[in-house]
Amino acid sequence: MTGSSTHTIGAGTFNITHNLVIGNGTNSGTTVTAAANNPTINIANKLDVCVSCVNAITFTKGGTINFNTASSSSWIDFSIAAKQDMGTVTVANGRTVTYWSNVVATKVTNAGIIQPLAAQTLTLTGSGTGASQPFLNTGTFTANTGTVNFTGTAATTVSEGPYNNLGVGTTADSTAVTYTFEGDPSIQGVLTVGNASSSAVDTLNAGSRLPTLGGCHPPSVITP
Repeated sequence: MTGSSTHTIGAGTFNITHNLVIGNGTNSGTTVTAAANNPTINIANKLDVCVSCVNAITFTKGGTINFNTASSSSWIDFSIAAKQDMGTVTVANGRTVTYWSNVVATKVTNAGIIQPLAAQTLTLTGSGTGASQPFLNTGTFTANTGTVNFTGTAATTVSEGPYNNLGVGTTADSTAVTYTFEGDPSIQGVLTVGNASSSAVDTLNAGSRLPTLGGCHPPSVITP
């Protein structure tokens, strides 16, 4: 999808047999919106956002993006400014998705394998508990040296991971949010709670859970 102005993705189901490319080249002021029709987009190979962009693009989320056909897929966001929130993203059983850049989604439902290539960051902007939690992981998450940040604006359950670096409430805002561990998370790197520029205090509720940081109990917590 290339060109200037606004491009609206229609209603229904779209089966992309190779790559989905959103934004490209020197196009200026481009907006791609899925919000109006909430489509289901099935991707066989790669999701590429703002490939070789000279100017920023805007993606307005809606519907669902499914990695559900190829055995191995990639997700790359080359956005010049902020990474684009791709909305609800699912990884099907038997599928592996590797994100090669920092990426953003409202919710990721994973029944396969999802992983950063190395030290990339996955930011989850959604809120919710139970089945509505922003990282519903029944498959395998391979943390590598990456970071997962939860930045929801209401009570949020944090999947048990495992994680390399884990952040909750890392976006500066004025909303106090309580994040609660779903299980006993393994955190090999740094656990960060809150943002120094926020005007409200975020809380991480471990409850009876026993987090592990780099093999040690309990973990040290960095609160900016």
